[in-house]
Amino acid sequence: MKEIMLGLSSLLLIPGIVYSIYGIAVLGFRDKKGTNKIKALPKITVFFSVINEEKVIDMKIRNLTEIDYPKELLELFIVDDGSTDKTKQACLEAFLKYKIKGKVIRNESRKGVNFNYNLALKNAKTDIVLTTDADVIFDKNAIKEGLKVLLSSEKIGAVCGELKPVITEKSIATSTEAPYRNVYGRMCSWESSLDSSYCFNGPLIILKKNAFHPMNPSRGASDASCALEILKKGYMTKYVSSMKFSELIAVKLKEQQRQKIRRATRLLQCTWDARQLLFKKGWFGSFIFPLRYLMFFVSPLAFFIGGLAFIGYGAMNNTILGLILFVLFLSLFFIGRIKANFLSSFIWHQYYLVRGLLNMFKPNSVWKPIERKELK
Repeated sequence: MKEIMLGLSSLLLIPGIVYSIYGIAVLGFRDKKGTNKIKALPKITVFFSVINEEKVIDMKIRNLTEIDYPKELLELFIVDDGSTDKTKQACLEAFLKYKIKGKVIRNESRKGVNFNYNLALKNAKTDIVLTTDADVIFDKNAIKEGLKVLLSSEKIGAVCGELKPVITEKSIATSTEAPYRNVYGRMCSWESSLDSSYCFNGPLIILKKNAFHPMNPSRGASDASCALEILKKGYMTKYVSSMKFSELIAVKLKEQQRQKIRRATRLLQCTWDARQLLFKKGWFGSFIFPLRYLMFFVSPLAFFIGGLAFIGYGAMNNTILGLILFVLFLSLFFIGRIKANFLSSFIWHQYYLVRGLLNMFKPNSVWKPIERKELK
């Protein structure tokens, strides 16, 4: 039995190797700010799908008129996904209030973001489309920073921005999120420097309409699915760290878990559905995508099976040692309540991926949004 436990413990080598590669890359990588200049600012269709966003829609539309981009070059395309409040009316009032062009299409029942995404891209009248969420705000130069990269090459089909988490209250949820976000952005920037990253942040994506391909409306995350469909068409996708936006982070652990499990499920779905990209010529297909497959599908199970086997092996040799290892393992789940640290964040996110694996073959076109609050 000891030999079996020891053998299973060796599974810890898988996440160890995968995350060591990313760890070394992140430590050695220095993100360079783009120096490209935009010859002429293009007209942009700004799309977002809304569901009961009455409280924040004025904030969102006001922000779009205050950033460093001419509002006469922006046209809003909003899909109201079956709101039960006064979201549509609030949108129309904000169009008039801030003197910006826009239209609202209403679904009488929930269709999901992927469906709405496909609808918006089909109806967009501009070559450039920006997708976002109603509860986030952009930094003043966010759009121009993204366009510098997007328009620098015909090979680039889409760019994504970097999230600045807004933390209103310290909790275990926010403590595990802060270190995760810091590492996540640097990982995606490194991937982009090699070739492409498909782990996009949905609240700020700018893409070329001709690079887009409709997504499965009932599977996958809209942001990652969008990027993967663009990669399938032979374009590159870039994560731009200077293209920043702010978003409120869930304070309650239960609410964060629901968000993260849903995110993990959808990310796993679209990653699995795009497996044809594995081992394709180039850095993305031959190196980045296989690494992500190991990270998403293999490492979480290997981590928990290997970790529990290691604790079991320790207990067989020494009961007290096994108990200490078990208590240490559990404490790392909750130590983030006291101090933010990478280990706690890492374990939580392995848990979310395992939960996502259990859910990934279920259709999930709609979701329950978190409570909306206006950002200052």
